Amino acid sequence: MAVASVYRASGGRARVGGDLYAVARADAVTRVIIGDVRGRGLSSFLDVIAVLGAFREWAPQALSLTELSARLEESFLRHLADSHDEADECFVTALILEVPDSERLVFCLLGPF
Repeated sequence: MAVASVYRASGGRARVGGDLYAVARADAVTRVIIGDVRGRGLSSFLDVIAVLGAFREWAPQALSLTELSARLEESFLRHLADSHDEADECFVTALILEVPDSERLVFCLLGPF
């Protein structure tokens, strides 16, 4: 499987935004996350970093997509508790794909966390 990407922030001259994507290998599958955090600016960029860090930690492990999603949610909730006021509305909408090496099927889980 070959993966290529280009990131273009939509906010004028901005170089970063709330969009995220990453690819990781786990046993005989490739896992992909594509998502968006609410908001913009530095706080949303820090949220992106938190999600990508959690994905890079948990995606290579032999977890089901449901377990992976739960781990990402737990990690993001810890990040929110440490970095945001309770009044802030923060969430991530993400698509998590799993592409097995041996099959022509793609499994995905879509949802906010």
